[in-house]
Amino acid sequence: MTHIAKSLSDEPWQIVKLLAEPDDICQLCPHLEAAGGCALEEQVSVRERDKIVLEKLDVQPGERLSYQELAVKLAAAANSALLEEACAGCHWQNFCSGLPAR
Repeated sequence: MTHIAKSLSDEPWQIVKLLAEPDDICQLCPHLEAAGGCALEEQVSVRERDKIVLEKLDVQPGERLSYQELAVKLAAAANSALLEEACAGCHWQNFCSGLPAR
């Protein structure tokens, strides 16, 4: 995860594909289950959380945009508390809320 985050931060023009399912970041997670679920899921599944976030960011699953565009959307959403429903208890919340609007 750290390697991917650093790569995106260093080269924000990279194109990312937004998914509501396990992605490249999830592949190395020790909590990823064989069926594609997350062992850390509580009341809200990771897939449901992803769908809510994509909806709040006004993007569709499978949509591609630059990391810079995504960072701006995440920063705006985090700063205006639009993602509170989806992000409560998420392990990525600190990462997303720390993104500066560019």
